[in-house]
This record gives sequence, C-alpha cells and structure tokens, in this order.
Amino acid sequence: MKTAKITVWSLIALGIFIGLNYVMQLPVLGLGQQQLVRTDLIAGMLFIIPLLLIWFHLRVGLAVLALVQSLYTMGYLNGLYRIIASSHVTTSVKLLVSGLLLGALLVNFYWFRLAWQIRRALTNERVARYLKYRK
Repeated sequence: MKTAKITVWSLIALGIFIGLNYVMQLPVLGLGQQQLVRTDLIAGMLFIIPLLLIWFHLRVGLAVLALVQSLYTMGYLNGLYRIIASSHVTTSVKLLVSGLLLGALLVNFYWFRLAWQIRRALTNERVARYLKYRK
C-alpha cells in the first residue's frame, strides 16, 4: 500500500517537474533555452529506475529516489532564486511562477515525509524479523 502511495506521489512530482521545466523556459521569463526533451527523458529515467527498484522491494531504490528528489528540490530553490532576482519579469509573473515553485516544494516535502514513513516501516519489519530468529 505504501509502495503504491509513494509511486503516485513520485509520478506527481515528476509531472510537476516537467511542467515547471516548460514554464521556466517560456520566453516571457527570459531565463534561457535548454533542450527540453532531453531533460524530460533524463528526468523520467531518474524517476522510473528507482521506482522499479522500490517495486521489487529493494531498499536502495528509496534512497536513490530520495537523492533524485533532493536534487530536484535544489533545482526548485534555484528556480525560485532566479525568478526573484530577475529584474525584467513583471511582479504578477514572478508571483505566479513563485507560487508554482513553492507548490512543487511542498509536494517534494510531502514525498520526503512518505519516504521516511516507508523507511521506518521497513526497518521495523526487518528488526522484527531479525528478533524472531534471534530467540
């Protein structure tokens, strides 16, 4: 059950990342152009591979996905800084994009909360299994 929940929230976070990637590349923001398709494919792979590891009950998948989420959290913070620091963007656009970035940060923080709960449950299960055979 928790695996399904973390999968759903991981896919939501991936969708938000891809959406914000396109928003940050809009000409009205003037922050520069990147190769969006390549970035989206890499982002998808960085999410899908750890999710498969999680579904195969390999704990390393959760750690790798947490690393990916933390990198994207840093990217959101960088985007927030770039939007606030840009002088040529109107205040309404700054507020809109900043709100989207803050929403993405909230989704990531909720994801980390779920990951912590799953990690704690897996650890408790592993300790109980160890203690059962220890007696």
